[in-house]
Amino acid sequence: MIHQSISASVVTSTLTQHNFIKPVKGQFHQFDAYFEMVAYEVIPDLKKVKWEFVELSNGGRFIYPNIEAITMFERRVSCRSAGIAIMLHCLKRFEAVASYCNESVDKERFALYRACLRAYTQQLIERDSILDIYSELQMMYTKQPY
Repeated sequence: MIHQSISASVVTSTLTQHNFIKPVKGQFHQFDAYFEMVAYEVIPDLKKVKWEFVELSNGGRFIYPNIEAITMFERRVSCRSAGIAIMLHCLKRFEAVASYCNESVDKERFALYRACLRAYTQQLIERDSILDIYSELQMMYTKQPY
């Protein structure tokens, strides 16, 4: 079986995280607010950084901080890998929120974004670190209620 490579393109428009990933029909809180909370809690220095928006050729998307490298959970990773790990966690969380709110369309949308991002992750050199960080984030935030 031949796998086609998934490409990533930085979006150059003036998007905000709110426009980039829509929330669950106004439920819970905005995607951008949750993303920032997680990112800034794990790496406080990210508050001073510009974020880049990336669209994948398979329909996925993610955001990453425009800096050199980051240490997360004792792992040194590229800024893109850090953004991917945080985005995977946030997409999983919002998928769960959509399910909890009986919003099947939103649940499927977040699941699709997450599947596309995971497929892209599988072709990256840092995939193991990304998935380890994603798992750490899941454990860290699973105990919190919606």
